[in-house]
Amino acid sequence: MEGQDDLQLWIVEPPLPLKTRLYRCDKDFVLEPFKELLEVSESLHCLVMDRKEAAIGMLEGKRIELLQKMTSVFPAS
Repeated sequence: MEGQDDLQLWIVEPPLPLKTRLYRCDKDFVLEPFKELLEVSESLHCLVMDRKEAAIGMLEGKRIELLQKMTSVFPAS
């Protein structure tokens, strides 16, 4: 309605504890501390192989990136 403030409230639970305490009274919400939490801090490399094929991949968070896939030139016994 005209003449009334538009008040919106959100509750955000970060996946890890924040290392910063920050209070601002502003029209914009400060997202930088939360964006830092979304950065991948570790990655794992995986090697999967059997008698015919092998694959090397990298696991970052919940995403797997296939780096290389190989096949054997020797017949499987």
